[in-house]
Amino acid sequence: MGLLRYIWHDISSGENIDLYVSLLVAVTMSVLSLLGVVPDQYITPLILTTLTLLLISNLVSRTRVDGVSKKVEQLRLDSLQTMDRNRILQTRPERPPMEQRLSSVQETLDMLGASLQLFGVTYQAELRRLRDSGKKVRLIVSNPDNYALQTELAMIFSEAPTAEQHKRAVEMLLGSVKPLAGETHSEGRIDVRITDQSVRFGYIGIDAYSSHGGVQVEFYLNRIPLSRNPILVFSAPTDSRWLAEFRNQFEFYWEHSRNPFEVSESAPPDIRPQTASAPAIS
Repeated sequence: MGLLRYIWHDISSGENIDLYVSLLVAVTMSVLSLLGVVPDQYITPLILTTLTLLLISNLVSRTRVDGVSKKVEQLRLDSLQTMDRNRILQTRPERPPMEQRLSSVQETLDMLGASLQLFGVTYQAELRRLRDSGKKVRLIVSNPDNYALQTELAMIFSEAPTAEQHKRAVEMLLGSVKPLAGETHSEGRIDVRITDQSVRFGYIGIDAYSSHGGVQVEFYLNRIPLSRNPILVFSAPTDSRWLAEFRNQFEFYWEHSRNPFEVSESAPPDIRPQTASAPAIS
């Protein structure tokens, strides 16, 4: 019954009719030939006709298979291109422009970096716009007065190869955002903190607590240009687990940091060497 149902489905949908006709003719002629009903002179033309139908059927099937193969291959290539465009691992030049990313902020922007100098100086107008439009911004950078920390970071970044240079980069960021920090405008606010924790990765979270948000995590490699650092990109719809992990890391830094614009008795002392013969930072 299953075979008959399959055959009927093929015939009713117009599939493989030529094969079923050829099979029917072949079986009928074979039976009639055995019974002596069909003269021998008709057998050869019928065989040739049946073979012709089989050849046509094979050509049609091959054309269909080739068409399906081409479509599958195109889908594979399209999938690879989509994966390449949206791959998790990227570098700074491959990321969308910062202006475009900042314009997509709907609620919150969180950033962690060793200095964030370029961001704070270049995008000061965008920070003001975010604050004035009701967005909440949190920035964390390394403590510029922690000489040991600045020395450690200077050993990582080729752009600031000494503790003094890295300290100045942080101070430039703090100076550029100080006029914007602390005050609330239209429910928007910019808060800045400094940390004494070792900063070995950069973090940008855009609406990280929403269902449409995302984060990027940039790993600082030793002594290579920032443009070559590997960046991981996670989105809430597809990478909620790792987004939450790195978001929690940002919150850890936030909880273990302080406002640089408020005098605090718990601020770590400057442990800069006092001797003039301090070793040079390579």
